[in-house]
Amino acid sequence: MIRNRRTMRRIENMLVILAIIFLCLEGWWLLNRAHRNGVTVTSLLPFQQHKRPNIDVPIEIAKKMQRSKELQWLERTIDLDQAQILDYLQGTPVILNETDAFGFRKKFDVVSTWNRVHRYAQQQEFTGYRYEYTLEVEIEDRKETFTQLRANFLWMTRRIRANTIAYLLLHDNRNLQQKLVSSKNQQKLQQELQSVVAKFSDLYYWYKDRSKTIRVMHDRFLNVTGTDKESGIVMSGGANQFRSLVLTIRALREIMKCTLPIEVHYAGDSDLPMHLVEELKKLPGVDIVDLKQSMPYEMRVIRGWSVKPFAILNSSFRKVIFIDADVLFFQDPAVILTKSPIFRQYGQLFFSDRSLDRGNGTYTEWFNEINPYRTQYASGLRFANALSWHEMESGVVALDKGNVRILHALYYACKMNAKDIRDETYTRVWGDKETFWLSFELLRVPYVFVPTYSGAIGYKDGAKVCGNNYHVDETFKPFWWNSGIMMTKNATKSNDMYMRFEYAAYDSDRDTLKWEWEHNGTPFCVEPLYPEREVIALDKQQKDIGAAYIRLDKEIKALYPEPKDEDNEL
Repeated sequence: MIRNRRTMRRIENMLVILAIIFLCLEGWWLLNRAHRNGVTVTSLLPFQQHKRPNIDVPIEIAKKMQRSKELQWLERTIDLDQAQILDYLQGTPVILNETDAFGFRKKFDVVSTWNRVHRYAQQQEFTGYRYEYTLEVEIEDRKETFTQLRANFLWMTRRIRANTIAYLLLHDNRNLQQKLVSSKNQQKLQQELQSVVAKFSDLYYWYKDRSKTIRVMHDRFLNVTGTDKESGIVMSGGANQFRSLVLTIRALREIMKCTLPIEVHYAGDSDLPMHLVEELKKLPGVDIVDLKQSMPYEMRVIRGWSVKPFAILNSSFRKVIFIDADVLFFQDPAVILTKSPIFRQYGQLFFSDRSLDRGNGTYTEWFNEINPYRTQYASGLRFANALSWHEMESGVVALDKGNVRILHALYYACKMNAKDIRDETYTRVWGDKETFWLSFELLRVPYVFVPTYSGAIGYKDGAKVCGNNYHVDETFKPFWWNSGIMMTKNATKSNDMYMRFEYAAYDSDRDTLKWEWEHNGTPFCVEPLYPEREVIALDKQQKDIGAAYIRLDKEIKALYPEPKDEDNEL
């Protein structure tokens, strides 16, 4: 009898333990489900609503503390959540990188992911993406400490992604709203999305006319389709690039027979004096645009290469081919718009730079920090694998601003080059170059580079080809080069320092360093890994084009001779 009672007690104890385990598992399941569906833990505990409020904490402060806690909770997954929503909106395969407690990959749930992304966007302020940076400088045998505000790219990207997602749902993917909320909440969602876009659009402060929103600009670019403003060439430059501008523009017209309209953008009189503006206006089919008129605040303190993305954005063309002042062509650049498979499919065309300067890989560490869920395409880039600090050559960039996702990426590229951010940007990358593809990558806008790396055009030195920065098109035909018509950027103006149009080589290998740096009047040299296919002798037509460039350059130098005061060089 006693034994039976003991047995019964053991059974009862085991049942109690099993009940406790069951309740714990059920609680874990509820919390996990809440996390996936974007429900706060406090909302699962209704009894907390009846707690006596803490009268020592003002209601507004209490609400702010609660928002701060929820924001911290949302930030744990916000990078993956935003990446998944952007992929979903784009129609590309959604990245799946989360696993459950048992190691199984979680299925993407658009509604629960969207709820978290939307609550983050509502609670986050457009400010607050800076951190204090302390700089120690030696001045006359003493150390001075300065504190600066620098931008945290991860924090900033989250805000810009929030703006992009809200904009796309509001204007470009409106049908998806019905899937995210019930019909009775449609109007409320519209108002919330409008509020998010209005808030984060303050990140883009450049235009004097505040009515120039992304929506207005996008409509403007769509409306020029079928007009003479649908496509055009955009350039930027100041007094120091004046003769290069004249050479490139005249070469496009006289040698390449290019008929596309051209806009030259500059940053006010201090950048390009009026007498030089008047000279450029004499060139056929060229409009001169003073960016300071539309972006006075930004253009007051602009730096040379910083102007480029702003010029592309501000240009009147929908489809833009941006060309550096020192870029020259073997083909009419208009072929990008008519024959490029990449541009036709993606609405953009990027060219790769030389494989140079691997450094210590800190740029790759930074890239992984600001982009924890990089795209599959980015995973193959040199920059992402510590193989080259220089990924992109921005001497030629083609963009279709009628594609709203590309337009958002362009706005982000402008932000990276804006005066409140660029000090941080230029400590991470060399100038504007990388900001184009980085903005596409961080907003998960599809992009593709021409499938070769930069090479050299000039002459052979043993197995090496030495000369200026050379690029082929998508079919490996000679297309363009930069650094002008002289053998080196710092060459004297004597005739023997002109380029030699004899050989050209491109690079198709990602992993091997094969470059020699420019030194003592000798240009950059590359030793191709596969010379049988990567090195060509220029044919007669290409040599004739080179000779025509040299003749034109001599003519321009005679028209605009070097000033005596080197500090006021044209």
